[in-house]
Amino acid sequence: MRVRPPTRQPRRILLVTSVASLGAAALIFGLSIGGIGALADTGWKGGQYRDSAVPDLGGVRSGTSATTRSTRGHVALGETAVQRPRLRPGDAATLRAVYEVPDPTEVRETRIIRYDGLVLARIERVVPRPGGSVQSEYRVNVPRDAAEGWYAVTTTVETTNAATRGGAAEQKETGFYVDTAAPGDGTKISSGSPVAGGEEGVTFKLWANQTRYRVGDRVTFGFEANRDAFVTLVNVGTSGEVTILFPNRFSGGHGVKAGKTYKIPEAADSYELQIKGPPGAELVYALVTLKPVIFLSTDFPSTGGVFHSATERASSFTRDINAAAKSIPLREQAKAMIELEVTR
Repeated sequence: MRVRPPTRQPRRILLVTSVASLGAAALIFGLSIGGIGALADTGWKGGQYRDSAVPDLGGVRSGTSATTRSTRGHVALGETAVQRPRLRPGDAATLRAVYEVPDPTEVRETRIIRYDGLVLARIERVVPRPGGSVQSEYRVNVPRDAAEGWYAVTTTVETTNAATRGGAAEQKETGFYVDTAAPGDGTKISSGSPVAGGEEGVTFKLWANQTRYRVGDRVTFGFEANRDAFVTLVNVGTSGEVTILFPNRFSGGHGVKAGKTYKIPEAADSYELQIKGPPGAELVYALVTLKPVIFLSTDFPSTGGVFHSATERASSFTRDINAAAKSIPLREQAKAMIELEVTR
């Protein structure tokens, strides 16, 4: 998600998604899950590496000349993403990296999957590149007994000879969510048990103005809680950007009133959300609590942005949001998720 500050005219916040066709390669796969308890008996099993066409470059194949090239003298990492950021145990996760190679060289790709800060898998690939645009994809199987919650993926690309010009490593993070609930219509609503005295638990509804979009469509999100509560709303695009949609610069905090419908953007807000494409999937996730939980600073005047990005700190953010969900009693929290499908 690319963020532009508001002006007198509505500004567009871009949700970027991507899907591509495939072609084969080789890998080195390592697993490190010591100290993770019940997860130690499972494994994030390796699948296949593939190089594929880069949609934004008109279908240019990996390693061929492109219309844009790195001008920084080293491998330039454009984006990293999980093709579908909402997964279920037993699914195959597709981890994607898009980067530019200025000259023929040998490139090392490293992907690390973490849960609550612990390394579940380290996946490494070394491959010669003739220069140009690369889209590399790796499929890894989610264990059938994987824990529910947020996972982080850190991707690094670098030349194998770091002592020479072009050896500097570039690194980016993204996240995905493993949902252990039974398959449904793309929306998950959870509620806690009644509290002492018969007071109802928390329920939360989350929706978008559509479930399927074409590139260029505008999108609006709505939500409503049955009790006064605090809401954190997270977007993960297949561009890999992890963005906090709520609270935002215009929300006045993350507290909400029972029974009131909230919109992103509200009619009076001077920005808009637009689906940029290319085709793929977006995930929007909500954690709702009766007590305030703040994951990132809400000092928007000092940053000048509409939303806060969690992309550069995805590992710590996913750990923190998992910790909050585990530590808060179920009767005092709710979660909801929606997936957006984007077509041409």
